[in-house]
Amino acid sequence: MTPMTRRTVLAAAAASAAGATLSSPARAQPTTGATPTLDRRIAELEQRHDVRIGLYAKALNGGREIAWRADERFLMLSVFKAYAAAAVADQRLITPDRHVLERRVHLPPTAVAEGPTWFADHIANGYAPTVAEVCEATVQLSDSTAGNHLMSLMGGTAALNRFARACGDRATRLTEWEPELNRPGSDNNTSPRGVGTGFARMLTGDVLGRPARRRITEWMLGNTTSKERFRAGLPKGWRLADKTGSGEDASANDVGVAWSPDGRAYLLSMLTSSTRLDTEREQRIFADVARWSLEILQDR
Repeated sequence: MTPMTRRTVLAAAAASAAGATLSSPARAQPTTGATPTLDRRIAELEQRHDVRIGLYAKALNGGREIAWRADERFLMLSVFKAYAAAAVADQRLITPDRHVLERRVHLPPTAVAEGPTWFADHIANGYAPTVAEVCEATVQLSDSTAGNHLMSLMGGTAALNRFARACGDRATRLTEWEPELNRPGSDNNTSPRGVGTGFARMLTGDVLGRPARRRITEWMLGNTTSKERFRAGLPKGWRLADKTGSGEDASANDVGVAWSPDGRAYLLSMLTSSTRLDTEREQRIFADVARWSLEILQDR
């Protein structure tokens, strides 16, 4: 039997409370403003999987947008890590350091957070990774120890919230670190429209300097945690720069920008929550919604 982690205990204890605070798919079915077919499909997914789906998708080169519960709040989860890596790459630091990405990071075993073991393995083997390697592992592997270290370099949760606002994200609110920020019912949340708007500006706008924008895009293009989510729904030849998040209370997120072979950019921001602790968050719903959304957004 797998030992229960602190996050598992918290998730189980908060399950009934979460059910009282989440919008019920059966009672509220906000239109996407796209097509009746898409509305029906998303509503059916919510009913079938007992999940609340928040979606904001947009053709960034001009055109249509799709919104379903786009301004409702969901747990932020590990999606914050893309902001942290981008901020560090862009020199949004407590102490200015032009060579920060080249610095070696020495952390004690006590700094290790729950989750992926990339940093823990390096500590055990006596290897001190560079900050650039830490950024890459934060985004591509969702290593929580790495994410916490990047937040410490930029000044903590308040600094991350300020960075989100600078990106045009008016919704993201982070008050805790890993692993506490994943606690069901916590104030560490965002909305599909809010974080989606922030990611779109971060990856395609001018909020970052060119070197930092190039780095965060490359790191996110190499993300390994969304193979069964958005990436599974992309047409052949497309590229995706994204960041996922997962919670033990059956919450799951995926936010990013997809590029078609002809260079057109499309924002996909999908956040979900459920009180069914027995579900593995039905990864396929991300692929389905991504595919349906892109079909509509390309219909110019």
